[in-house]
Amino acid sequence: MSEKTPVVKLNKETLEASFLQIDYLKGLKKDQISGLCKLFDGKISSDDLEDFEKLFRSVDTEGTNQFPVTQLGNVLRMLQQLPTESEISQLIETVNPKKPQPAQEKKAETKKTDKKSDSKNSKAPAEEVEEVEKIDFFKYLLALGLYVRDPHEIADEVKKAFQILDRNKQQYIMTADLRDFLSKLGDCLTDEEIDEMIKLADTESNGQIRYEEFVDMMTNLSPDKKKGKKGKKKKGKKKK
Repeated sequence: MSEKTPVVKLNKETLEASFLQIDYLKGLKKDQISGLCKLFDGKISSDDLEDFEKLFRSVDTEGTNQFPVTQLGNVLRMLQQLPTESEISQLIETVNPKKPQPAQEKKAETKKTDKKSDSKNSKAPAEEVEEVEKIDFFKYLLALGLYVRDPHEIADEVKKAFQILDRNKQQYIMTADLRDFLSKLGDCLTDEEIDEMIKLADTESNGQIRYEEFVDMMTNLSPDKKKGKKGKKKKGKKKK
């Protein structure tokens, strides 16, 4: 058997050269590039960086070089990460902190509101659409550098979780045990999401989840991927 070629991780020097070639990062300050290099030093390969860029391009659906901050959790899950909602919130606050509103602007807004409410003949103001905050490529990389873990490390955690649930060493776990496990993951999943995940994982509808199904479910938590799986199942039924 031929030996696998070892994956070469990028160091600070090669990272800097790679970052400077990415269009999304053009115009960044030297200290920002340096910060990214420190975050990713020895952690990613050139292929990883290319995958990061492709993923960003896929979620930048409007072509504005940014995506809604609310999509960050799904983006991490597309990279087979397992963040909880609280972890996502903390990460967003770190890379995209809310700017405090100046006191003068607050007073001005209060006065405008008072005038509108006092005016009897004025028309009802149109509902203001809250602007969704966006994350650019630099903040996206910051988030990945702060959170993303090695896939092998995550795979080990998933394997250990399955072994704990498979108490009788039967090579499968019951959906009832899986439901209890998923409900204790923190605030990551709603009851509806848990129901959907179990339904998709239990491909034979026998109340038993095999190891391969468990791994697939745990590493594909993105709603987009769930929809993709549903589509595949429907096609299979049509062929029958």
